[in-house]
Amino acid sequence: MLWSTALKEIKRHLVMNILIFIELAVTVILVAVMVTSVMIRYKYYSPFKDLYSSDGLYCEFTKAASTGAAFSSMEEFLDGEDIFPYLSSPEMIVCSDTVMAFPMNGNESIQSKCYSFNDELISRYTPELAEGEWFDISNSGDTIEAVISENENDWRVGDVIPVQFACKGWDGQLDVKIIGMLKKGTKLPCITHEHTGDSNSNMVFSEYDIEENECPLMLFSYSQLKARHVFQSINCAFIKYKDSTSYETLFDDQKQITRLGGVFSARLSEINDNSISYFKVQIFNYLPIIIVVLILTLVSSISITALSTRRRLHDYGIYFLCGLKWKSCCLVNLFWALMAESAAVIAAALFITFSGRLSLIGKITVLPNIFTFSAAAAVLLIFTAGSMLMPLIIIGNSTPKEILSRGDA
Repeated sequence: MLWSTALKEIKRHLVMNILIFIELAVTVILVAVMVTSVMIRYKYYSPFKDLYSSDGLYCEFTKAASTGAAFSSMEEFLDGEDIFPYLSSPEMIVCSDTVMAFPMNGNESIQSKCYSFNDELISRYTPELAEGEWFDISNSGDTIEAVISENENDWRVGDVIPVQFACKGWDGQLDVKIIGMLKKGTKLPCITHEHTGDSNSNMVFSEYDIEENECPLMLFSYSQLKARHVFQSINCAFIKYKDSTSYETLFDDQKQITRLGGVFSARLSEINDNSISYFKVQIFNYLPIIIVVLILTLVSSISITALSTRRRLHDYGIYFLCGLKWKSCCLVNLFWALMAESAAVIAAALFITFSGRLSLIGKITVLPNIFTFSAAAAVLLIFTAGSMLMPLIIIGNSTPKEILSRGDA
């Protein structure tokens, strides 16, 4: 009965209730977007969090990392495994390699950018995919697999295409099965060398733009290519050492990395410190805005509920005469608030989901995690609390006769 009464109240004051749930939906969207804007930074930090807090280096190499300055043949390529003997006993390497590969269309090769991820990198980060699946490191089948970007060659998930590889000692044309396609705008680790400002976790990730690069991207499994003796050259790498490795050891290895073709290297502890400082700045930038939004939500919910309650005092008096107690009238207000919140959440979710298809605005990104849900829940709880308390405060100890006789009822 109380639910049906609350629904009738919504229909009776339809225009006001539409404005209320629009205001509530906009507030939920704003809070979710602001929390996401902070959390999305952490999203690109968390896959390598344990590495950043350890002793080690992050480094980037030229496309031809090799054993000597006078590079003469692909036999001198250094891949992710080859670099171990040249360094001071690192414990682990998480890396990408540049791959010499050309997809074939008949007798013609198609220009593309090709990289391989080692097993450790594959298992640490799964990019957003438009379709298909990411690599499975336990898969040791006979087929070489690839994940590709969007392309103009009509390659789709499930296609098998011939690819010419540079291999050791044999004709390197192999069939490659496409198992996944990257979602447009997704960011990938250890692909390009981009540095703007401080060295923090953001520099590890970059978005591959097919229009800017004028060719598609192909990602492979390092292990699958290594088993077939495909030439690979280390591209970007996290190099982890034992705890308490000396500064001198890391410094000497940085110089060695430069001799092997490294173009950039930084200590992981430095990247970690810069990343944490960056997160703090982002939090301090957004936190005041979030607090102000929550305060405005509290004030507006109290004002709206007070106005709504005063407009319904006459109805409450009639409900009381028909057998409802004041507390039940407050429950009617609570059910009204829950319905408004449900409508607001549905509207916010639909708006966020389909925002990318609207021509007037860009795509709104909201990460579905506990922090985003908690912030949105805080907004709804504030509104719910106001909806429960205001009727009790306004009605007070009034009798039905007093309420029905008021001129403003």
